[in-house]
Amino acid sequence: MLKLYLFSTLGCFLGWIRFIPLIAQYKWLSGLFYFIAIITLGWCCLEITNLMNEATTDNDATKILLSYFGYLFSLTILLYFLIKKYKKQ
Repeated sequence: MLKLYLFSTLGCFLGWIRFIPLIAQYKWLSGLFYFIAIITLGWCCLEITNLMNEATTDNDATKILLSYFGYLFSLTILLYFLIKKYKKQ
């Protein structure tokens, strides 16, 4: 599960860092970051599905799903405000 959180963090970071003006001016670099972020987060969703299938009860599967998407939501909000603050500077 830790590996999954690390890859999700990497995917979200690459997805948001492409909005920084220094990187956004290079369309190919921004597109590459976006592509890597989509592939990484897609792989993480497949791994979450596998973890949910291996869960012994429905409650365990629900806890896994909610904890993962709760983590992604809070990470996305944090990165949104960090990038917004960085763009103003």
